[in-house]
Amino acid sequence: VGRDVTRARRRDEELRAVRELTRRVVQSSVDGILAFDSELRFTLWNPAMERIAGVTAGDVLGKRAFDLFPFLVETGQDRYVEGALRGEVGVSPDTPYSVPRTGRQGFFQSVYCPLFGENGEVAGGIAIVRDVTERKQLEGSKERFIADAAHELRTPIGIVHGFATLLASGRDDLSSRVAREAIESIATQ
Repeated sequence: VGRDVTRARRRDEELRAVRELTRRVVQSSVDGILAFDSELRFTLWNPAMERIAGVTAGDVLGKRAFDLFPFLVETGQDRYVEGALRGEVGVSPDTPYSVPRTGRQGFFQSVYCPLFGENGEVAGGIAIVRDVTERKQLEGSKERFIADAAHELRTPIGIVHGFATLLASGRDDLSSRVAREAIESIATQ
């Protein structure tokens, strides 16, 4: 009997240690972690989700996801949420978000998966959410830079091409002054 009590205590301590580790991992994650039940009510909302959305766990827990964040439906995220409830894993592409209540907006990427109950049934879903706003802004800056650089290069290249074509034409009526000006224009580009 004494051994059984000792084993039970040890099991309880191990279970508490695993639960505490799980709690710390969820709380420490730089990615948002959320969970929802079969009625789409939030059951978990970690500090990273608070940072991303600007909404505290106390403001979302027990509330329906689509009521609080209509952009989820507007951007097609509802199919991933509902897929998780059907037992499917889904990875969403970069998606814009806007939380009018807090003014937060940007882009996120997420992975949705089912949350299984004790008997193996789908009891809800989990999402891991990464804010990719900074990366999207850098990509936009890069695209603008490339477009500007391409435009800036097209103008002198067009001038050089035009004068080179003139010189290469071998026209007899081309004066040495016009030829010299063409060469100078090419040289200054």
